[in-house]
Amino acid sequence: MARRDDAGGLTFELVPDDGDDLPATGTAPARVEAAGTEPVEVPPSLAARALRVLRSHPRTTVASAVALALVAAGGVVAVVLPQRQRDAALTASPGAVVSLSEPIHSVWTSDAGHVPASPGPWPVAAFRDVVVVSERASPSSTVLRGIDLGAGTVRWSVTLDGADAVCGTGVTDQPQERLSVQPVRSLVCVTGTGAGSRVVVVDDAGHTARRTPAGLDAGTRLRPGPDGSVLRVQPDGTVPDGVRVVPDSTDGWVLSESFQAPTVTVSAEDARTGSVGWSQTVEGGRLDQVRDWWSCSTWGDDGTPKLDPGAVAWTVSESVVAVQVCGAEAAFTASGAPVLEAVAGTDGFGQSMAVESLPGGRVRVPSGAATDGIEDPIGPARVVDQSGAVVADLEGGVLDPRSTDGSTPGVLLTHDGTTVSAVGRDGATLWTVPETTMIESLVAQARGVAVVARPVGGAKTGELAALDLATGKTLWTASLGKLGSTGSTVGFVHGAWTDGRSVVVSTPGDQVAGRQVWAALDLRTGDVLWKLSSGEAESVIGPTATCLAVAGRLLCVEGSRLVRIS
Repeated sequence: MARRDDAGGLTFELVPDDGDDLPATGTAPARVEAAGTEPVEVPPSLAARALRVLRSHPRTTVASAVALALVAAGGVVAVVLPQRQRDAALTASPGAVVSLSEPIHSVWTSDAGHVPASPGPWPVAAFRDVVVVSERASPSSTVLRGIDLGAGTVRWSVTLDGADAVCGTGVTDQPQERLSVQPVRSLVCVTGTGAGSRVVVVDDAGHTARRTPAGLDAGTRLRPGPDGSVLRVQPDGTVPDGVRVVPDSTDGWVLSESFQAPTVTVSAEDARTGSVGWSQTVEGGRLDQVRDWWSCSTWGDDGTPKLDPGAVAWTVSESVVAVQVCGAEAAFTASGAPVLEAVAGTDGFGQSMAVESLPGGRVRVPSGAATDGIEDPIGPARVVDQSGAVVADLEGGVLDPRSTDGSTPGVLLTHDGTTVSAVGRDGATLWTVPETTMIESLVAQARGVAVVARPVGGAKTGELAALDLATGKTLWTASLGKLGSTGSTVGFVHGAWTDGRSVVVSTPGDQVAGRQVWAALDLRTGDVLWKLSSGEAESVIGPTATCLAVAGRLLCVEGSRLVRIS
């Protein structure tokens, strides 16, 4: 049971192992459709009332009769349309699920089409009512399956050449533990490498369009990009002959000689047509023998590095594109506006991988110095919009919500280890409160509330704390229990989702011994709406499942098994 803390909040222990209705006739709803709106389902009782109006007033149109019946019924349309708009906003928001009002239960379970000996299916994209999972079919092919989110049946399958096919911007490139897949209009896949690269575009019905891009050579690297695009990295130049990575008794591995890295062109083209949307040039730096040579190398299965001037590391989402190439790195918005560029040999080289997308299409760029490319999580940061214009220069780090209902996209939370502040859409500070304990993550931002996770009690336990986004006041706290040897809530909070009314968390994560407990808390009050012990949760999703928000639904993956829960 929740209890008040000393500051007037609520405390609740989340400890593992705590112990108008449609008639029965089957009549389908009538559908009323107005220009520019979605069809509205009308219960048969209202349709019958409209028919009576029509019979008693022969000159009344069908639409008018239905409208009169709806008005008489107390404004059903006024309720239905806002609800649909709310559900659409949730579906498009990271970590959002349309409804979390009841304890999770299985809607369907499927391992249909699973390829034996494969690691198992993994969601790579979602359409409105179809999730696309990818699985290695053989050493030379990948299979995509479109699975109906409502029924769990396989609608279609597509086989791609190559076991290394890359599809969509994917879950793996999202910020840590933001396990979410939002709907896309088309799924873009890239197969092969270099001159053998191919592009495949898949629609929601499983129809494909295949294309061989022009101008490919051995140094070309392609990757699916935002909004139906393909990203291309094209080096312009080569590395001098004879340069290689060699062992060194002092530094482990070094270059045999220094060299100037080649210039690279980064561009985005339409996946279907090949038309170029934007193109940027990235100048390479000079690689000395000891420093930053890793950007021009790959590692073999035996743990030995080798020189690879075509090596590319990517971070791609629907808002941002970041690349790290031999001797240079750069980050761009989805529209191609540059937001970061650095060359090897400079302090902070390596920060491009810390550029992140934020809800609402904005981009967070680290702006402080870094050591060996490792960003200080509470260091200064810059937030830009898709045009590259600066929204805010922040003295502290940005708290990026793992789940949101999309209701406050303009409000950012930032912290520096001493204070927590809210920043409005115009960059102005709305409020500042003391950061009594270091915040490690923003679990949810919804319904005017920010729910943060932080260690307490000398890092032996953790807690959730809800801050009012309007004032910064702490509304409630909830104990997460013992954190284990890590002493951190990072990795302990295994999953976090919101429906705009509640926040649901599962703990602990894979990094901590223990079995998952699920609990739903009211965003405004902290009241526990429901809770499942590990045994109860595992009976639904299994003991090792990873769960994701997929187009507003919850989908759990465990080995070869998919479980849609609600």
